[in-house]
Formats: sequence, structure tokens, C-alpha cells
Amino acid sequence: MKVLSFSILLLSLPVLGFSEALDEHTVLLLNFEEDSLVLEGGELVKVTDLSGNGNDALVNTQGGEPAVNAPPPSGAPQVVEGKFGKALYFDGTNFLEVVSSETIEITDQITLEAWVKPEVLSTGADNMTVLTKDCSYYMVLRQNGFLSTYFYGVNPPGYHLGKGALKTGEWTHIAITYDGKKVILYVNAQVEMEVGASGEILVSGCGNPQSIGIGCEVRVPERGEANQRYFQGAIDEIRVSDIARTPDEIKESFTTGLKLPVEPRGKLAAMWGEVKAQ
Repeated sequence: MKVLSFSILLLSLPVLGFSEALDEHTVLLLNFEEDSLVLEGGELVKVTDLSGNGNDALVNTQGGEPAVNAPPPSGAPQVVEGKFGKALYFDGTNFLEVVSSETIEITDQITLEAWVKPEVLSTGADNMTVLTKDCSYYMVLRQNGFLSTYFYGVNPPGYHLGKGALKTGEWTHIAITYDGKKVILYVNAQVEMEVGASGEILVSGCGNPQSIGIGCEVRVPERGEANQRYFQGAIDEIRVSDIARTPDEIKESFTTGLKLPVEPRGKLAAMWGEVKAQ
């Protein structure tokens, strides 16, 4: 009976639609579909983290509270058509914050992924932030549109840039990996830059662990500094992983998007539990 049940479960997995978008290495996953958006009074206040780690993205906050050291935002980011389903449009004043947690305090291997559709390639600062955990890890557009990264604590230090500027008004898939031996930048699943590197990523190079900022570099209140490096354009399908994804996995994200299971993780776990109990 156990063998039969196990076989039935295996046959059912394709029907459930599982892919590697959700695995044990996914620590943050935001797809911006409407069922992941939390509204209050018709206004977006939170985007649910679909990784199961509770790393929800809050709208226009610093340290989980309404931002005080930031230019006044125009309002919440707008829901727009994305590369896959819906996305959020950031107008250069609004942003999301993911308050720091153990799961996003990554020190060894890491992958940052997103789809972006920049409206401009600079908002006046040196960087436009796609996703940054200040004083730890960065995925930005730098020097007028070049994909760039910076990992605090990793050698060689400093920013690493891709080969060419992204195009405005077009969706582009960007990804950055670090495996403890090299940093790789991908644009549309093609390697843009690869450099040998070593060392652990610092949890924070400036005091207490900092939040992840999406659409700007978020400064938590105790730093007493203003947010900076705002993004203007649309962002879709953000994933942060605590492993260096392979070229094939990056290509899958680019080609098919981050497919999610039809059934939640909890239901699959319950199904496995039933099999084990038989």
C-alpha cells in the first residue's frame, strides 16, 4: 500500500505544477500577482513573500514603520502589466522594504534575480536600486544602466559591472550569483561578467543588519540617514536564494518565469506525511 501511495504522489507532482522556483534555497520570492498583494483602504501596503519564510515586503517603510528619513513618496507603487502577469511600477519616490531576518542574512552563496523595465537609466544618483540589502549585497543599475553588484566582505572589493547598458522601455531579466569562488552577472540568461572572488558576505558592514530595499536603498531609522538611489520603472519576479543558481536555472527563470506550485507547500508536506504514516 505504501509503494502504491508513493507512486500516486509522484505521478501527481507534475499536476501540482512544482518547479525549482520554490525550493529550500529560496528565501524571498515576490511575483506581484494580485493574490499576493495586501491592500488597506484600496492602497497597497504589503507584498506577500511566497517563499514561506515570512519576508513580506512593506510599502514605503523604514524598519517596518512609516518612513521618516526619506523624501515623501507619491503613494504606493502601482500595479502594472509585468513580464509574467503583474508587476509593480516605481516612480522614483516609492519603494518596498523587507525587514532583516535570519533567512536573508546570507554570507556564503547567493543568487539575486529580477525582471526590470527601467523608464530611465539614472535618477540622478550613481545607482538605481533594484534590490539592495545595504552594507551587504546589491543588485543595481550603475553608470547609466549597467547591471552591477557589490558584496561587502568579498574580495576583490568594489562594484562589478556588466558589459552594456540596459534598454529603457524593455523587459530585461537580470541575475547575479556568488558561490564563494566567483561572481557572475547575467543579462537575459547570458553571462555579462565573471570575476574570481572570495570571502564571506558581511551580514552588515554598517552596524545592525539592514533591511532589503526594493526600488531604493532603504536606511533603517537607527542609522539616521535618508533613503537614496531610487529606481524609476517596473520590476517583476524577484527571487533571492541562499545558493548560487546554475546557468540552467537562470535560463529557466528567463525562459518560463518563476512558476509556482498550484498547491501550497503545506499541502505537499501533509501529503508526504500521509504516505509515511501508511
